[in-house]
Amino acid sequence: MRMAFTVDVEDWFCSPDLSLSEWEGYELRLEKPLHQILDLLDENAATGTFFVLGCLRRDDLT
Repeated sequence: MRMAFTVDVEDWFCSPDLSLSEWEGYELRLEKPLHQILDLLDENAATGTFFVLGCLRRDDLT
């Protein structure tokens, strides 16, 4: 059986309700769960597609 597995990688505080400057004050919580998922995929010889979200400030584009 063939299956597709995808993950949207986004930290818990990424929300349009918070400004980007507020994001800096929150603890990052992605590393441990991502390693758990990657280990499970490895143990089962499985693959997946990870969509990693990021943000660009206007200053980053110049």
